Formats: sequence, C-alpha cells, structure tokens
Amino acid sequence: MHKREVLCEEPWILFPGNLQGRHIRETGEKGCSLITLENGRVQSVAPLVLDQVRWEVCEVSVTEAQTVDDIIEASSQKLALLRASAGGRVLATRLSLFGQTPAHAVITQAKVRIENELRALAIDCGDVYLQSVQFRTLGQVTAEALVERHDALGELFQAISELGGDETAKSAIWDEIVKPLSSVSADLLRDDFLDRDEILAEAAQLLQGRLLYGEEPG
Repeated sequence: MHKREVLCEEPWILFPGNLQGRHIRETGEKGCSLITLENGRVQSVAPLVLDQVRWEVCEVSVTEAQTVDDIIEASSQKLALLRASAGGRVLATRLSLFGQTPAHAVITQAKVRIENELRALAIDCGDVYLQSVQFRTLGQVTAEALVERHDALGELFQAISELGGDETAKSAIWDEIVKPLSSVSADLLRDDFLDRDEILAEAAQLLQGRLLYGEEPG
C-alpha cells in the first residue's frame, strides 16, 4: 500500500508513494521522488527518503528458545538490526514471536510478563515504539498433526485448516461471531485498515491453544 513504483520511463510515469508511513501496513522507506530536468527533459529520477518514523514488522524466531530470557534476548537482537536499518529514525514496530518451540508452554503462561518486558526493552532503547506483541508459536503437538486424527477433535481442526481458503465461510464467521462478540467499536470493525484475515487467524490460534494446552484467553 502506498509504495513507490515506476510505471513507465518513456514517458516518465511514477507513483512516488506517501511521505510517511501511518500504520503497520505501511512499512519500509517512505518519501518522494527527486526529478532533475535539463532543457525541459527528465534527466534523472531518484527516490528521496523523508519519513521520520519507520514502520517495520519485527519477526522473531523462537524455535531455539527455552526460557523467557532466551525470548527477550532474541527479540533484543532483532530489534537492534531494525533500529540500525531505520537510520536514526524512530522505529515503530509490531513484534511477532513465531515458530515451533519447546518454550511454547512457557510462552502461553507468561504472555503478560513477556509483553511487559518487551515494552520495557523498547522504552530503554529510547527510539522504539512497540505497537503490539503478537504470539504465533506452536508446541510439540500442533494443530496440523491433529488434522490427521479420525475423531471429533480431528474434524474440528480439519474445519479450521480449511477455513483459510473459504472466503464465504470467513465472512460468515466475521459477521455472525466476531462482530457481535467483539468489544471493538462498530466503526473500527468497518475500518479498511483492519486485517480481517489476521484477526481470524489469531482467533483460530486462541482456540487451538485452549484445546491443546489449556491456555486461558487474554
């Protein structure tokens, strides 16, 4: 969305993008295009980076993590790389922990602690705004493995796995379940910036965690 794109060079047709990323779906460099003319003709077109806040998604693999400290250390290393790439700008980020890990049970029991420590880490950095923390980890027993079971639980997870490609089913769940039960305002639920697939995926993960590991919501 709103990314720089050169459509044609003879004649020059380009979309410079927006000057500043406004939210997590507008990541990376933002700015304008500097056009140099000579005798009424375009001699060069170059991107000019102007954004003051750089939005990025911070993906942190925790496949090797064993403890909360391991998770914080892996997150710190990845944040340091993104800060460096931001070139001195404020880094605004969504931090996403992912991977099949032996620490999954630890993570599910300590989500509040982990998020608080990550927010403290961002504050200590001084130039990092942590928009949110996303938990996308899996344990040793996964929903994918349960799809192969020939029982009611297997049928349930089969239905969940098939939901991804069924737009009609996703729309029905959104309208009949997510919207009525959500505490989010109706105006926000109509927002074009809202990623419905992401919200439905998180809802499915919450269900999987509750059934597989006895996780409490929230």
